[in-house]
Order: sequence, then C-alpha cells, then structure tokens
Amino acid sequence: QRSANSAAPAGQSDSTEIIYLPTASGPMPIAAEINGRLYAIHTDHLNTPRRLTNQQGQVAWQWLISGFGEVRPTTGDRGYGQTVSGPSYAQAVKFDLRYPGQVFDEETGLSYNLHRYYDAATGRYIQADPIGLEGGWNRFGYVGGNPLNWSDSRGLDNPGMGPYSSGVMVYYYGGGSGHVGVGINGSGSFGYYPTSPSKTNYELIFPGVPGTVELDAFHQKQPDKSIWIEGSQESVDLLKKYIKEMSIDPGVYSLPFNNCTTFVSDGLRLSNFKNVPHSVIPLSFIESLERLHGKK
Repeated sequence: QRSANSAAPAGQSDSTEIIYLPTASGPMPIAAEINGRLYAIHTDHLNTPRRLTNQQGQVAWQWLISGFGEVRPTTGDRGYGQTVSGPSYAQAVKFDLRYPGQVFDEETGLSYNLHRYYDAATGRYIQADPIGLEGGWNRFGYVGGNPLNWSDSRGLDNPGMGPYSSGVMVYYYGGGSGHVGVGINGSGSFGYYPTSPSKTNYELIFPGVPGTVELDAFHQKQPDKSIWIEGSQESVDLLKKYIKEMSIDPGVYSLPFNNCTTFVSDGLRLSNFKNVPHSVIPLSFIESLERLHGKK
C-alpha cells in the first residue's frame, strides 16, 4: 500500500520490516528497514519508539512524549517539534509504530491495538473492554489513565503487567504528611480519612475521630508514586471485600494507630498479598513497597 505521505520511490508501495529484541518488559523494537533503508530505533522505558536515526547517525523521525500520544511524529522533511540533538536530515520517513503493540492507521487517525483501536486524541479506546466491568469501571480507558508508566500491547491487559495478570495499585500522594490509597482494576484509588480533618492533632491521636473510606480523587491531586502489587485473583477479590466492609464500618481514625497507611497495609495483608511492609507513615510505606516490588 502506498500512503498519502509515502516516502517510497514513485510507483512503489511502502515497505517496512522491524527487528525486535526480546526483553523482560516485552519485545523492544531496535531496528527498521523502511523502503530499503536501515534505521536504528531509539525507545523509551516502555519500549515505545521515540526516534529513528539513519546509518550516518542523523535523526530521521521522532515522536515527542505527550500525555496520551496525541502529538504527531515529526520528520526531517517537515521540521521537528523541538530542536533535536545531533544532526538531522530533510528526508520523509513513514514509520507507524506507536505505543507497544500499536500500529498507526493513517486513514482513520487511530492506532490498531490488536483487540481494539486506540484514539490518542481522547486517550481512550473506541471499543469497550470485551470483558466488561470485570476489567474496571472505565470500559474504554487505556492503562488506567497512566500511559507514561504503563502500556497495553494487546488492548486487553491490566496496567503494567502481562496478559490477564491480577493485582492492585498502591498510590502515594505528597504534601503535608502524605497519603496512600489503593486501587483495583483502574477503578480509582480508595483512601481512609478522618471525617473531621480540621480537628487538632491531639484530637486525631486520642481519642480519635470517626473514619471514612472515600475515593482519593475527592481529596488528592495526581499521585506522586504508584506501585503495582501482583497477587492472585482471590487476593484481589478479598481486597474488594475488605474495602467494602471498611466503607460500611470504617471505625475510628487515629493518626498514629489507624490511618490511611494502616488501611492499605492491613487490607493487603488480610488479602494475602506478599511482602507488605509494616508502617504507619505514608512515605516510609511507599518507599518500602518500592524496594520490595519495584518502582513503576
């Protein structure tokens, strides 16, 4: 097929072959032969292609990092979105790889993602998740709204993990004394709060105030850290039950004994997740999780 912006010689169709390197995080594209010319592929931490260079080391194509991939790639013949480091050359290069597992379709402006099509302009799939609400409350969402940290090479998978893996996300929010919450299947982060946060520190310590379980979105900005904790589907279901029960009977919030951190850590341990640190301090807890489970 010859595209409207084809870089192939006149009368010929576009031809692209990709060489992949197997890695622990999935296949990494490392080289491409496009219309008979060889290019090195430079990828980011997700194995997303961000730049092509030719055999002379000149930049031929680049795709700048943006929120959901909505920024179009730029090539030397049209100029670059920002100054590139090193030499570049003014030649058209057609390269359609996007996020891992995605191939851009010029005619529709969508990216083919095996089981669904992804629309970078909206940061969503245009088809609902084939497993329905079991995949999360947002049936059209892409990697839990966090494409800077996660990818979905099949249009089906949970954020950050392999096919149909199960687990939960623990979030840390900075500011003040910090806060941690826990989320399941992209449903948002749940946290434990005092119903009267304006109370003095002494009142929050003893005797404490009634607690409440709420979505962190009502109280927090974007998380500063997020850690994926892998576990069995049984553990995920147990944590769902724990959150529901705590929502019904949240108990008494006490700053040093029963706070947002103990809510998350107790829930993970009671649900049989492995390697859960003991801490009542949000930052210490999330840093321990990073050491035990890896930073995501």
